[in-house]
Amino acid sequence: MKRSADRAWTASGVVIGVADGDVRVFRGIPYAAAPTGALRWRPPAAMLSWAGDRPATEFGPRCVQADRRADSIGFFGLERQSEDCLYLNVWTAGVSGHDRLPVLVWLHGGALEIGSGALPLSDGTELARRGVVVVTVNYRLGRLGYLAHPALSVESVHGSSGNYGLMDQLAALRWVQDNIRAFGGDPDAVTLAGQSAGAMSTSALMAVPAAAGLFHRVALHSGATFGPVGDTAGTGDRMQDLAAAENSGVRLSAAIGARTADELRALPAALVQAVTIDGHVDAVPSPRPPGRFDTSWLIVDGTLLPSDVSTVFRQARQAAVPMLTGSTADDWSIMPPLWAVEDFEATARRELEANYKRFTKLFPTDSPASTERVARQVIGYRNFIWQNFAAARAHAAAGHAAWHYRFEQVPPVPRDQSYVENTAAELGAYHASDVYYLFGTMSARPWSWTEQDHAASEHMMRYWVRFMTGGDPNGGGDPFWHRFAPAAPTSMHLRADPYAGPTPDIARITFWDRYFDSKNDDR
Repeated sequence: MKRSADRAWTASGVVIGVADGDVRVFRGIPYAAAPTGALRWRPPAAMLSWAGDRPATEFGPRCVQADRRADSIGFFGLERQSEDCLYLNVWTAGVSGHDRLPVLVWLHGGALEIGSGALPLSDGTELARRGVVVVTVNYRLGRLGYLAHPALSVESVHGSSGNYGLMDQLAALRWVQDNIRAFGGDPDAVTLAGQSAGAMSTSALMAVPAAAGLFHRVALHSGATFGPVGDTAGTGDRMQDLAAAENSGVRLSAAIGARTADELRALPAALVQAVTIDGHVDAVPSPRPPGRFDTSWLIVDGTLLPSDVSTVFRQARQAAVPMLTGSTADDWSIMPPLWAVEDFEATARRELEANYKRFTKLFPTDSPASTERVARQVIGYRNFIWQNFAAARAHAAAGHAAWHYRFEQVPPVPRDQSYVENTAAELGAYHASDVYYLFGTMSARPWSWTEQDHAASEHMMRYWVRFMTGGDPNGGGDPFWHRFAPAAPTSMHLRADPYAGPTPDIARITFWDRYFDSKNDDR
């Protein structure tokens, strides 16, 4: 049967993509109106219909943000950017709406500050060849995506502001429900997944009542949002309440000199993103300087997010869908130290209080080099490894299916090439390295990938495709992956020769239970 390889009919009109063998690729499809002018800092508005055929051969511009440094391990080249950025991309081998293929909606990482759905890391071609319709999404970032301010809250029928990026993700999920059949996808088999900030957003959407029924499985890679609500944000361990977020917005607008919502909307988007909360304009290198993050984070606003994520899970009110979740073995290796190395001991004593002595036994330091390593491990375990363990534990405790993993395959980063995040020799299975293996995108880097790397990728893709298809990763002769049981936690050790076994580093992981319990007690 001859098919139209490049044409799909969406609710807004016809899009024309390109064929890559058996895979059709549609880039830069708008899923909402441009959030510019009067629509800045408002919920995403519906995309109007267009007449005729709309080309979908190029990625839409990414949302306004700082460029990664060229020596960053996450840098893949410059992209176009604009405040008009609400676009998504589709990879599919489906021929018609009768195919009913499982769908992966992927939310990129980048601390809710940087990133896009166009990164070669998450190119959907290989997964599409395995029968999955892949959708990658741009969503508003930084202050354009998460700024709260009393003047913006007054405009809202709900009396709140912020979380616009989360609203964008919700709009993209609705677009999938309305349109994915045109690409051969099954709207009743949608897996919502992401890495780092994308995983944090996914866990938050599990707690959003308005997202009910829009996805049917989740996969959280190196990220969740299980810390308590705090007065400030930016460390990835907690959420903001609306009052604290609005206060940050007031401080920012005072620094810029904009007093009203109209004055804020008249500011150039790049200035909104670049100015620090004390009024300095910064190029916003990565890692970001202190003082910016507290206006760019998820907010318990009482409407979209009625409660913080950990409370929703503790009360078993989250989306009752199967979950895959885990982290990389060296999730900390490219993270900047959370506590300054020169003041590490004093800061750790102050922050950990009664838990400090046990901390020194689990994370010992006996030299400047080990102090540097542990200073990175603190943020890796606290913000990622513990978060995903906590997600699996809470989801399983609520009676839902959860599978936990530790990704251990070390990519062949050239040892003669160092990156700003750390030296290549120390990277290991670093934060986001698993994404190459999930998407089969190792060609995105000219490294010396081995048969072991390809074997690890094959195992991972098979597990994930089975999960996306039927809600269980097992089958096909791969090692059996046990469901997570809080009383006896086990994990799949993902590598060239995967195996199931006890969750590694359990004492280091559960140490952070006490830390977060103490933070909850302080609320």
